[in-house]
Amino acid sequence: MQILWTITILSLYLKDQRVDAARILGVPMPHVAHAYPLIQVDKALRLGYNHSIKFVLPEYVSKHVMLKNEKFDFIISKKMGEANFPVSLGRIVNETMKGKVPFMTLVQMFGRMCESVLSDEDLFRKLKKEKFDMVIVMTAYATDCMNLIGYKLSLPVIQYGPFYEPVLNGIPFNPSMTPDYPLGWYGEDMTFYQRIKNTVLYYGKPFLYWYIYREDVSTKYVPEKPYISVGDLRKHVQFSLFDFDVLLDYPRPLMPHGAFVGGLNTSPTRKLDAEFQTIMDSAKDGVVVVAFGSVFQSFPQEKLDKMFAAMKKVKELTFVMRIGNKSTRDGNIIKRPWIPQNDLLGHKNTKAFITHCGNSAQYEALYHGVPMIGVPFSSDQPHNAERMRNKGYGLVMPLRALETDPFVKVIKEVVYSPVYKNNIFKASQIFKSRPGGAPSARAAYWIDHVIQYGGSYMQPRGLMLPWYIYFGLDVMGVFIVSVVTLVILLMFLVRLIVKKCSKSKKLKTS
Repeated sequence: MQILWTITILSLYLKDQRVDAARILGVPMPHVAHAYPLIQVDKALRLGYNHSIKFVLPEYVSKHVMLKNEKFDFIISKKMGEANFPVSLGRIVNETMKGKVPFMTLVQMFGRMCESVLSDEDLFRKLKKEKFDMVIVMTAYATDCMNLIGYKLSLPVIQYGPFYEPVLNGIPFNPSMTPDYPLGWYGEDMTFYQRIKNTVLYYGKPFLYWYIYREDVSTKYVPEKPYISVGDLRKHVQFSLFDFDVLLDYPRPLMPHGAFVGGLNTSPTRKLDAEFQTIMDSAKDGVVVVAFGSVFQSFPQEKLDKMFAAMKKVKELTFVMRIGNKSTRDGNIIKRPWIPQNDLLGHKNTKAFITHCGNSAQYEALYHGVPMIGVPFSSDQPHNAERMRNKGYGLVMPLRALETDPFVKVIKEVVYSPVYKNNIFKASQIFKSRPGGAPSARAAYWIDHVIQYGGSYMQPRGLMLPWYIYFGLDVMGVFIVSVVTLVILLMFLVRLIVKKCSKSKKLKTS
């Protein structure tokens, strides 16, 4: 009886210690594809743990998300909308078409995003009144300045997104085995040249990162608090949710302060409305879903015309495409300003998915077992396209190389060859059979875990090491100095022996 009473009291005590109904601030990048994964996590948190996320979004993102009939809580940031994220995407597409790698354009775009949020005093006045318990920010290259939101509001930070940088996260790595994300546009079986490039990327990008944040952004945006570098801010991130899964991405090393939760945005299909249901059911020979996200606003017309011409040559297939501002039909091409992409991919008549290879779009195709035709533009898309081709889930036709007849060949190959369908169908079955539920449910578990216990106990020592110790340069330096010293001593000894032998020979001769 005494033991039972003790257990009862202990359980009540532990229950009282639990944090219920935590209020979380969510700050995704100002893009629908980046906000939607966190919205799925919000659903899992509300359902399983009674926590909730309130989002900071520009108005155009909130409107697009509401088209999906999603219920979520948000605050509109006018300044975030003024950063013109879609315009920057258009500039990136144009640079890509000219053969450039728009890396610095991406960095500048993310910098404007940080500026738009962190300089919005009206927004922060509203946020302080809300009394949040935590902030979740999306991470991408050069967006670590967003961690200042947590510092400014004195909140613990969790990061999420498809951004994996082992050096910045204190994770051991081997560049000979794993292609860099997002600039490693090759598979695991790298050539010697690719391994050289991959090594340079792994070792060089952190120094570029430190160069980007050489300015004192802490004092600029949080003058009321003591100075802290952006690099040190990352060390205090409680947990990282990496939107990767080995079924689509390559195997990558991980430490306890992070989890792979690839496919955060995935979900079962919902009932289509009458219009789309009729379109899908009537396409007996199959449907190809075509969607390129918001980059379609800047899609080069010349390439678009060649794509349309290719689609018309495959007359037996129906192409349902998200494009423009009006609903039209051109033969076997059905054009709509918005399509229920996830629900169309889950329909039995869908044969393939033509995509720019955004991370979220690829995971929706994986979830529903739909082969892909990748038309990557820039950013992480070439990397994502290559990993998809490498896994045998489809083929790739880069935007710059897109021509009508080759594109027809690619469409027919992906639609009618059983190899791609079989590969991705098997992967889909594995994806859905994982323990722990959907990726969003696994992410919700870790968020709740950090709310209850914090994440500092999971931080690896690698986060705190100086860069020269992390890279092992001090040990390598000792080895190099030792070897060089040994070689010099041996050379000196050989010279000494030769000299003595020479003198001995001369004495004998004389």
